[in-house]
Amino acid sequence: MLDSSRQTFGVPGGPGVFANDPGLKAALDVLNSHWPWTISWAELQQETVTRLRGAGSPAGAGLPVRIDELLNVLILNGTARYRLDPVSADATTTGTDEPSRLMAELSQREAEAVTFNRWREVFSLSAADRLLVALLDGTHYRDILLDGLLAAARHEQIQIDDEELCAQIDPLPQRLAMMRLCRG
Repeated sequence: MLDSSRQTFGVPGGPGVFANDPGLKAALDVLNSHWPWTISWAELQQETVTRLRGAGSPAGAGLPVRIDELLNVLILNGTARYRLDPVSADATTTGTDEPSRLMAELSQREAEAVTFNRWREVFSLSAADRLLVALLDGTHYRDILLDGLLAAARHEQIQIDDEELCAQIDPLPQRLAMMRLCRG
């Protein structure tokens, strides 16, 4: 609600922030709508003003300063990061980022396979994920991914049964989103 009531933002059990200011609520809503990607400061300002106008609330002359103060609080309490350039999803492609995919491919045979995302966060990969992420160049569909896992099982690269095959493939988009490895 873009009014003066207190509203808390954050994840349950994690750090959070509260806001009474409609402008800050709108800014937090804009940031949430772009997560896990980032947004430039100018875009944040513009989208915040647009949301305020859409709700019939005035932006006020001090909005840029208030948003800067909000960003300072978010950065200092560890709930936001500052980047010189925004990182956004590429809407024209699917799969994983090429460096992340290559890292998974290169570490497939390692005992502790890992990859990383655009934020340089490192993730350990399960035996199935190390094969799947390496295949996700945007050209493979579900059946090809299943075939890849079956071939790996036949060659004893991984131990997986038929039921577990679908259990690995079907939630893959959610796992990729959680690790922020999705390109689009």
